[in-house]
Amino acid sequence: MSSILITGGTGVIGSWVTRQLIDKGIRVVTYNRHPDTSLIRDCVDKVCIVAGDVLDMPSLIRTIKDYNVERVIHMATISIDPLEANPFISYRANVDGALNVFEACRLMGVRRLVYISSKGVYDIARGDYANPICKPINEDYHKAPHTVYGATKLFMENMGLSYHRIYGLDFIALRFATTYGPGKAARHGYTALASRIIESTMLGQPLTVSQDIDKKDDMIYAKDIANGIVLACFVENPEHHVFHLGTGKGQTIRQVIEITGRIFGEVPIQTAPGSGTVRSVNHLTFDIDRASRELGYNPQYDLESGVSDYIETMGHLDISPAVIP
Repeated sequence: MSSILITGGTGVIGSWVTRQLIDKGIRVVTYNRHPDTSLIRDCVDKVCIVAGDVLDMPSLIRTIKDYNVERVIHMATISIDPLEANPFISYRANVDGALNVFEACRLMGVRRLVYISSKGVYDIARGDYANPICKPINEDYHKAPHTVYGATKLFMENMGLSYHRIYGLDFIALRFATTYGPGKAARHGYTALASRIIESTMLGQPLTVSQDIDKKDDMIYAKDIANGIVLACFVENPEHHVFHLGTGKGQTIRQVIEITGRIFGEVPIQTAPGSGTVRSVNHLTFDIDRASRELGYNPQYDLESGVSDYIETMGHLDISPAVIP
């Protein structure tokens, strides 16, 4: 029986990819350095869980061989915050680790590799692409990473395209808009602003937001992202190799606050003085026409239904809300 291997398959997004593939009757192998199954507790008995490091090439090859892996989704990375403090760790995890995955796929004849990239590959939005107009950017928008994380992701996109050109590796890269979903506040901390607001409100605990809550951003729910990844895993003969996954629309943190307020009542969220003065590459709206046309990607959740499902899912999976100061 063949399998699909997901590095980072028990993560905030990976857990939903795992669940969707299981629902399709596919054998899923997750590969994590420190597997945390709290986000797949409802289906953990249906998953082959391997504890392994992407820096361990023999382990990767052995796993692909032992489980007859046909397709690989490479999601494993390290959290964003430490990367700027230690570029060497970033390089090792996100470049050397990814290259090991690419090479293992080549050596073992894997049918397709889906690589998870980042919106961090882009330059800061300018002109009509910036707030308040927020014209959607397509996949050809100017690349100029402003973080170590973004630089490693862009480099490995190009390496993947080189593996396709030189070795014929069937490679697809996916760039996400800003994501939110159950578990992100606890696992991604300060960078998970929408999730922090939702979960703080669930607890009725105050939270201070240090960015402009009226700046538009493309925010996409974890389940929609997972669906796009699964589509990319199986699509036949796409014209392109790089795709956006987002909503194609700009939303604001104020909208998140208002939605949670309608559900829970008064929202104890405050804005810090001087917020919004720091420019950020995060505020981008994605053009998703290419993914819609070639992958059949169509987001099912708007911001309101995404927040509502987020809250319901926290209860269903018995996940306690986390508050990151």
